[in-house]
Amino acid sequence: MKHIIFSLSALVLTSTFTPPASGDVQVAEASFIKTWVDSTLGNSEGSFAMKRSYNSRSLYQGIFGFGWCSSLESMVIKKTVQYPIPQTYFVQTCGLKDLNFSKVQRTKKGIRALHKNGDHYLYTLTGQLIQIQSDSHPRLILKYDLKNRLSEVRSEKSRWIQFLYAGESAHVQTLITPMNTLSFTYMGDLLLRWQSGEQKIKLRYDDFDNLIEIRSSQDFEKMTYNDHLDQLISYENSEGCRQQMHYARATTTILESCPGQNPEKKNFDISEFNERMGVLHEN
Repeated sequence: MKHIIFSLSALVLTSTFTPPASGDVQVAEASFIKTWVDSTLGNSEGSFAMKRSYNSRSLYQGIFGFGWCSSLESMVIKKTVQYPIPQTYFVQTCGLKDLNFSKVQRTKKGIRALHKNGDHYLYTLTGQLIQIQSDSHPRLILKYDLKNRLSEVRSEKSRWIQFLYAGESAHVQTLITPMNTLSFTYMGDLLLRWQSGEQKIKLRYDDFDNLIEIRSSQDFEKMTYNDHLDQLISYENSEGCRQQMHYARATTTILESCPGQNPEKKNFDISEFNERMGVLHEN
């Protein structure tokens, strides 16, 4: 299990560095993140992307296993005297984040929440998200099985995504859309691989459940961590590019090198983040 050094609530990151091959380093959080889009629901007027993200510092365990979150996982997790306040797992960081609602109202149908951007969310009284309505994509209806696991997402334009599980497992085994089918394999709570047709993605983790390798038939990405502080310290990919990170109290330094290019050194000021979150670093 991971060492919990940083607070994971309501993360606000000061800088994001994006190495090649879409590997993302959150420099303030000292984590590796990666996002895949499994499917989209929508039409020419707009669409909703079904995103699945990994964050090496996330302790969240959702329908895709430990450290993974998705754009459809949201729940009421905090209560006040009058009504619950819906929060969501932000798809990029898998950290808890307030949805910034301008109005929350309890009705006979459930908890209605209006976002400041105009989006409407409907939750059951027990906290499950069951509807998303937005001007940017068709209305989405979320359904759950008898074990309260997300089973289907359907748009009002009749596009849909189905989620299938194995026995009592809380993790998605098969994701079905009108266009393709994805299958997922786990070892305990860790997602090990997924496949769509001939395309396969394989994953490896270290002893602290940090993702250390992403490999397909075409390329790979490798990460290493400081086990004591749970910080990402290097990233490399199949193109031969490598990033090395050093964390100090006020700055994060990333040294990037790629074949045929001069090494580049980048500094990020994270002092404001550290003061707010009480982050500890090795000097």
